[in-house]
Amino acid sequence: MNIFRDGPRPIWLRYLLLVAAASGLVRVALYNDWMRESAVLYVLVPYLIGLAIYLFTPQPRTHSYGARLWRHMRTALIVMLSTSLLLFEGFLCVAMFLPIYVVFAMVGVATTMPSETRLRMMAAEEQKERGVGDVFRLSAVPLLVMFLSLDGIRGTGIRFGPDRDTVVSRSAVLPLTPEQIRSNLIDHQYPDEGRTRFLSLFPRPVAVEATSIELGARHTAHMEYRRWGVPWLNVHRGTSVMEFTESTPERLRARFVHDDSYLSHYMRFESWQMDLAPRPDGTTEVTLSVGYHRLLAPSWYFGPMQEKAVGDGLDYALEQIITGGERHAP
Repeated sequence: MNIFRDGPRPIWLRYLLLVAAASGLVRVALYNDWMRESAVLYVLVPYLIGLAIYLFTPQPRTHSYGARLWRHMRTALIVMLSTSLLLFEGFLCVAMFLPIYVVFAMVGVATTMPSETRLRMMAAEEQKERGVGDVFRLSAVPLLVMFLSLDGIRGTGIRFGPDRDTVVSRSAVLPLTPEQIRSNLIDHQYPDEGRTRFLSLFPRPVAVEATSIELGARHTAHMEYRRWGVPWLNVHRGTSVMEFTESTPERLRARFVHDDSYLSHYMRFESWQMDLAPRPDGTTEVTLSVGYHRLLAPSWYFGPMQEKAVGDGLDYALEQIITGGERHAP
């Protein structure tokens, strides 16, 4: 019996084995810091899962690349969702994982599926076995995947994108004085309005303790992430605390002293700064900056993604938290 083609039977047993193998592989990667914070988790692991899906699930007898890719992605989605349930992960993890998986799945299917000639032979001769050489005939792809997986491994200095330490800034001219802006930072909340679709993927604070902006004062944001979309099951709760290190009429600075929110698995917030430049017409140019350390790789994928998320968050703060929706172009 050729295990790649004939077994194990029935077919649903293969799916159970795939889910079990994927869950174990992801768990190993999650519990090893060097794997979790490098591209191994999001490049090598999806490639290996995709390869296993290709080898151990039935393939359509068609010459269409699209049909084969659709079959593969459908199976992959089932495996990923099942794995996320077993690992008690949520929609955010799958949403971050899926785009990069699609890319490597397309590469994997394109390079591993048999040629048209081979497919015709298989269709004409049912007894003809698919050779393992069909899967590995292009050795450059596994080598490329291994090379890309080195991104972010501690001690190697290998990085194929932005630096892990990043500062993102946004500016706007607001129809408020510096005193009014400083006052609005006290007892502020996070309304639902104004969040972009992309920003809505990420958890927001459900309550904030912010009674002062004086030197040494602390603001605490209580975070809640409903992994499965319901408030009574698999909910991650945590807090993010920042402490003011500078408080002047034209500048506020703070550092993050604690963060056990769900976002702390993906990035470590380090600094927050607001610069206020009053104008003669009574408006104020406000510049918000946030510094953070990215914990995920590959850098070419998560670097731009996290920078956009933080940028959208700063735009949201300028539009909704500080001014209540009143914003002028700088």
